[in-house]
Amino acid sequence: MKSFQRMNEFERLTTLPSITIDELAKCLVGISPTMAKKYIIKEKLEIITHIHMRMTRTLEEMFKSNSIPRTTRYGQFRTTTHPVNSDERIITDIICATGFNCTDDEFTPPSILERCRVAVSNIAMNNKTRPLLAFIGGEAEELGKTLISDNRGLYKKDEEIININKLLGITVNLLALEKNKKNPSKWIKKDNIVCVEHIKEIIDEYIEKNDLSNDGLKSSSLRAKLSSALNAIYD
Repeated sequence: MKSFQRMNEFERLTTLPSITIDELAKCLVGISPTMAKKYIIKEKLEIITHIHMRMTRTLEEMFKSNSIPRTTRYGQFRTTTHPVNSDERIITDIICATGFNCTDDEFTPPSILERCRVAVSNIAMNNKTRPLLAFIGGEAEELGKTLISDNRGLYKKDEEIININKLLGITVNLLALEKNKKNPSKWIKKDNIVCVEHIKEIIDEYIEKNDLSNDGLKSSSLRAKLSSALNAIYD
């Protein structure tokens, strides 16, 4: 990881716990967050003004409907919503997610782009902050929905793998019980534990006889898979 001293000014900003609208708006157009207004060219200043407007309105609606901790010129957060100022320090995830819709692949520095994407992801993956996506809207909301959908897909896939592993364990256990009828001393050990080594021998013979690939099914790997499947029965 790059040290703080070796980072550029945009990278340093992304490490802060809170950022102001003015700081982020400047970064989104590729301008230093500390640059004075009088040094900003007219074209950039106009875009920054519109970013200010969009982010301010979005944050105000967000704060009206959600109890989000704030530190304003009025003091610590109160239940009554105060107007959002461009110099108010706002939690980085919230302001960067809000700013995601104002990014540009050409003008926005890579570190700022990435921090905005991470912010959307953090908000989308948290059940408490997920409702904020509806206030942010636009591409940020779409990205959030995609991330949520992908995460559910991964969960279902993991659940399916667990079920397949359990099914394999049950099958191996039934095979061992059937074999044990003919040779009680070989297939089931004390405490009704299946002898993995003998199951492995059957599988090795079947692979060799049918000229199958044994990739991922070599000695230690196969033993581990069989043991895992048997343990999964009772998980």
